[in-house]
Amino acid sequence: MNRAVKSWKEAASRGEEAVLKSLEQLQEASQPLYTNLFLPFSNQPNGIKFLVDMRADVRKAVKQSPATAGPLRALDRNLRQSLATWFSVGLLQLQPIHWESSSAALLEKVMAYEAVHPMQGWQDLQQRLGPMRRVHAFMHPSMPQEPLVILHCALQQGAASSMNDILHPHQLQLAHPDALNVGSPSQSLEASTPEQADTAVFYSISSTQKGLAGVDLGNFLIKQVAQRVLAEFPNVQMLITLSPIPGFRNWLHTQVDAELKRLEQGGQQAEQEFALLTTYHLAALQGTNGMADDMTMIDALQHLLSLIQQQEQVGGHQDSISSLQEWRSVLMRLCAHYLLHVRRRRLAFDPVANFHLRNGASVWRLNWGADLSQNGLRSSFGMMVNYRYVLQDVHSNNQMYLMDGTVPSSQDVQLTAAGKALVTDRNA
Repeated sequence: MNRAVKSWKEAASRGEEAVLKSLEQLQEASQPLYTNLFLPFSNQPNGIKFLVDMRADVRKAVKQSPATAGPLRALDRNLRQSLATWFSVGLLQLQPIHWESSSAALLEKVMAYEAVHPMQGWQDLQQRLGPMRRVHAFMHPSMPQEPLVILHCALQQGAASSMNDILHPHQLQLAHPDALNVGSPSQSLEASTPEQADTAVFYSISSTQKGLAGVDLGNFLIKQVAQRVLAEFPNVQMLITLSPIPGFRNWLHTQVDAELKRLEQGGQQAEQEFALLTTYHLAALQGTNGMADDMTMIDALQHLLSLIQQQEQVGGHQDSISSLQEWRSVLMRLCAHYLLHVRRRRLAFDPVANFHLRNGASVWRLNWGADLSQNGLRSSFGMMVNYRYVLQDVHSNNQMYLMDGTVPSSQDVQLTAAGKALVTDRNA
């Protein structure tokens, strides 16, 4: 290493070619010796799987002891670089999953790896592999029995606005008796023939290998499956997702708590372009559902904080959706703002939003009462979002997001974030 550093320092006087060669030597010298073992390991039977699992263990160890994990972080980075090469999209195989022809072992893994909307048994899996459903997975030749990323797609007439449209397409009522008063009634039907299908809904994508975290596979899977769907179903005009919003409630809890502390200490409401609660919404809330006619901004924020804590403490329940109804326009405005404007290092704060926006999608529609499961209520008060993929716009959307920091979105979502409209209010 010392010789490589010395050579690099002396190379400037010998011209550009010498500088480039010294940099290459410095890079080689700085690689830990253990990286020389990765390739021999990968060539052994099940060697690739061993390295993937080893990286998962390394990442777990880093989380357990972050203060002393510097060497492990370096090992993690070097493993990720090697795995990214071995799992490049050109080496992956896109495999359709079928109820009739896929092996029982593979079907069990599809069921076990479902992370977004867990399945309760074989009947659920059979329904999700029905005639107008498509499930695809990326496979690797060195891990033939291990799906790496699994994507579920439903072919429908119209755009799904709730998980009920996907999981229970033939039910006339939503699961909760009050849902028609708080959610969006189904405007989509599962297509019964290929000719009827005009919308493909990607409603679940699951990465199965913790050791491949940070190795970008999902975006290639969505684009390849989209092309297959359009080829198989020529009448499909729209490609959308029905996606969770996992970070919204936690973000809102932090914001409301901070604003309350500031106001209770005698401060004025923040003079900023965005406010958690506008005077318009405060006036609309006064006198509703037991709230006082003279309710103050602090009173309203305290009430909102109690609703947030209720979702956290009880883990969400379908009955609790009725207690949110008066806050519907407030929560949808805040959620639209969260998706469009809240950032972490210039990228969307919400991990699912960042994934789809990096892939070139746009934020198309926000849906109230879309996921009444405990997880849906706990993470986003039951709201879900449709991201839309227009294949000819994917590249420009990607550049707009990554280069300019702009989130492509529909006019409805933009108006909702500005407090001027309510998206997906077909029930009003």
